[in-house]
Amino acid sequence: MISFEEVITVVIDILYVILLITTIIFLINGIKTIKKANETVDNVNHKLASLDGFFNVIDSSTDLIVGINDKLLSFIGNTVNKIFKKKEKDENE
Repeated sequence: MISFEEVITVVIDILYVILLITTIIFLINGIKTIKKANETVDNVNHKLASLDGFFNVIDSSTDLIVGINDKLLSFIGNTVNKIFKKKEKDENE
């Protein structure tokens, strides 16, 4: 006759096997998902690398415009200061 302990032991062993199989399936699916994510990240990095030159051109253009703007504002500011200094000298004399 089969005892209760033997039945419980067999049921627990079957549950362990089911748990092991489901864990392996989840791990395989997780590895597939990670591979897909890595492919997506590599694709995005490749596309960003192709845009890097474009952004460098924009950065250089922006630096040039800022430099010209700074020189222009400096010239205008110096001219205005000279005009006001001349007016102040004329008023003091």
